[in-house]
Amino acid sequence: MKYILCFVLAVLLVLALNAQMKTYTFRKAAMYQLTRDFYSDYLRIFSTPDDTVHLIAIATPMSDRAVLNIGKDYFAVYSDDGALFKIDIEETLNRNKYKGNDEPGINLEGRRRSYAINKTNKTDSFGGKRYPIYQAISKENASDTTEICIDTSSNMNTVPFLFPALEMKGLIYRIGNKTVLKEQGTIEDVPEQEDAKEGKESEEENSSKAASKPHDFIIRFDRVSAVREYKKAYHEKNKSFRP
Repeated sequence: MKYILCFVLAVLLVLALNAQMKTYTFRKAAMYQLTRDFYSDYLRIFSTPDDTVHLIAIATPMSDRAVLNIGKDYFAVYSDDGALFKIDIEETLNRNKYKGNDEPGINLEGRRRSYAINKTNKTDSFGGKRYPIYQAISKENASDTTEICIDTSSNMNTVPFLFPALEMKGLIYRIGNKTVLKEQGTIEDVPEQEDAKEGKESEEENSSKAASKPHDFIIRFDRVSAVREYKKAYHEKNKSFRP
């Protein structure tokens, strides 16, 4: 009877752990080139078909970083195998060092600036179609102006991750001349980080790679366990400061 009870408890524990682990399937994707003074970063945004979960990954010459957006929450994350994601504890501690609590959510926007948004009479051409240009004028500094080209009819919404002050939905094609959309569509349309950095493949090689890529990008994330681990690390790091 004792062994049966232990077995039942073990099965229940496994079921409980599996129930906490969530699987997210990304189908839509977009890749932006962020031009710096001497190099370029590449930002990729993956979205679930219903646009409720997003993975934002940035590749720089120094390192790669990722943020997982679930609803209103943003988590700095990492993965050793590209499938199972966990909270990046060190990155989160660093981003949240002035927040004063043990919540692992991060602020992706930083200090949100206030802009007046005006639609201009100008358009830009992308993929043979023309899209309107908006002008964002900082309310703090009128000389701080930015042009944004956006397709408000797109079924992909990249505004919250690139220019949340725009307060509309749509696919951003460019912000000024330093943030430019390079690829968008499905997972197969957007190159891997290494390919994006090198940019050396021919059209034939890119087509071959796209054909062999999976149609979906599937990840797993145990939010409950990840948050618990972060809170533990937070209190461990800060216990020496408690009275």
